Order: sequence, then C-alpha cells, then structure tokens
Amino acid sequence: MAPDGQMPSPSDLDLMSFLPPPESPEFPSALFGPLGRRLVGEWLALPAALRPGAWARWRDDAGVSRFDYWLVTRLTWIASISHDESLESQRIALELVEETR
Repeated sequence: MAPDGQMPSPSDLDLMSFLPPPESPEFPSALFGPLGRRLVGEWLALPAALRPGAWARWRDDAGVSRFDYWLVTRLTWIASISHDESLESQRIALELVEETR
C-alpha cells in the first residue's frame, strides 16, 4: 500500500519488470539473485514480530490456524534466498531454516 493509503494500480506493481524476459535462459533463476536477496533483507530488517515469515503473524493477524499452511509459506519465504549462490545468502538461509525447526 502506498503511503497515502491507496493500493497501487496493477501497472505500478509490475514485479516482472525486475526480472529478465520470460524467454531468457536467466529467467528461472533471476528471482534467486539480487531481487530475492533484497526482498529477504528488507523482511529481516523488520522487527521479528512483523516479519512475513513469523508464525505468530500468520496465526494471530491472518487467522491461519494450520501449522502446515504456515510452514509452506515460511519455506517459500526462505527459498528465494536459499537458492542464491552467495555465502552470505547461504548463511542467512541456514539460520532461517534452523529457526524454523
């Protein structure tokens, strides 16, 4: 949501513009590079209780009562950084996986 409280239009949310064209050989792995690192970094900068991967956030705020549903969302959140090749991303992914256990 924009600072003025309005939802951006679909054209303003063109996240595909950050990725190579779908025809590109780099397309499948592009999310696991700088874009994924940046997004996870911004999430990790949030207070722990506000992070999108927090169980309490899903349970209390989103009304999700099934642990298995949350686990899939958590692993999806971790996937974008765990597939990145940098050692720092791997370290962060390992910490997130261990925290999930």
